[in-house]
Amino acid sequence: FVVALPKGGSIPESSNVNTNGSGDIRANLVVVPVGADGSIDLRLTTTADVLVDIVGSFTDGSAPALNDGTYRLISPTRVVDTRSALGFVRPAAGGVGSVDPAVVPNGALAVSHNIVVTETGGYGYLTAYPSGATTVPVVSNCNATGPGQTRSAMGITVLGGGSVSYYVSTGTHVIVDVTGYFNHGTT
Repeated sequence: FVVALPKGGSIPESSNVNTNGSGDIRANLVVVPVGADGSIDLRLTTTADVLVDIVGSFTDGSAPALNDGTYRLISPTRVVDTRSALGFVRPAAGGVGSVDPAVVPNGALAVSHNIVVTETGGYGYLTAYPSGATTVPVVSNCNATGPGQTRSAMGITVLGGGSVSYYVSTGTHVIVDVTGYFNHGTT
């Protein structure tokens, strides 16, 4: 397992990512405070390699009061379930599905969402990214290390034209529950 913590901080009893041994690849979104020098520590237990992508930061109470970019929590709302063709149909390997999450207001900057891949076709990954982007980012939100797996991870994704796209490298069902959004101006 892997634990993320503020640099120099006490190691918590909880983990942020858990694996099932050699060759098991997992992704997760972690929100962690930084240490006094602005960095974090990672504690690894029987995990050899870790990739870390920084997706943003939060301000504290000393920041100027602005409405732009503030986070709004909503009740988790399912916007994609390819098992029932909600949002889009199951994409084939190398395919993309996109959704405009109607549960967030027009003009929202980004969404927080729980992303699930299930009944995976084999080894592969899912990447969430702003719709309309010219290339798929070289990151993953969910990983599968074989056929028939179910894996989930939290994500925060910028909206492109009000939509999010989901690229899958292997055929898989996709389930997405939106849990909140970052607003823009008065949204």
